[in-house]
Amino acid sequence: MEFEQVILIQDKKIFLRTLNEQDVQQLLRFQQRLLLETPYLLPTSVQELPSLKQSLRQIQSYMQQDNAFCLGAFDLNQLVGICYFNEYGKYKKIAHRCTFEIAIMKQFQRKGIGKKMLSMVLTYAKQLGYQQIEISVQANNLDALWLYQQFSFEVWGTIPKAFWTKDGYQDELILGKVL
Repeated sequence: MEFEQVILIQDKKIFLRTLNEQDVQQLLRFQQRLLLETPYLLPTSVQELPSLKQSLRQIQSYMQQDNAFCLGAFDLNQLVGICYFNEYGKYKKIAHRCTFEIAIMKQFQRKGIGKKMLSMVLTYAKQLGYQQIEISVQANNLDALWLYQQFSFEVWGTIPKAFWTKDGYQDELILGKVL
């Protein structure tokens, strides 16, 4: 999927577009910055982040699929948000399910970027014929939970003590929505 759109956030132009190979350095810098400001990423150190080569392969993989995308939100030339959308798996038994991830830099949160990205994800998922969409969220990620509840996502399950953080174990919530 190729996509490009400009949205206004407090009189500031934010460019939403699909990522391409030229964005790999931006993606790595974004992940490194995000790692410093949020406890909700799975990697906990720079060493656990994907390498340049792995990130390039990931972007290329998204570009080659008809049922997936990697969307970036740019403030001027700086990547400030990311959204991944993909099928849940390739097996026929689960072909009706899809999943996504959204991450926004702290200073750009609660400004409508995640909401716009999630709207696009839901529209695209319906167009592709998916019947349900799912996401996994740390139970203490209240901002993410608030966003997903605005779109009528429901808690479909809990995995106790799924994440180890500096504050101790955190549960994982499986959120879902019938499309």
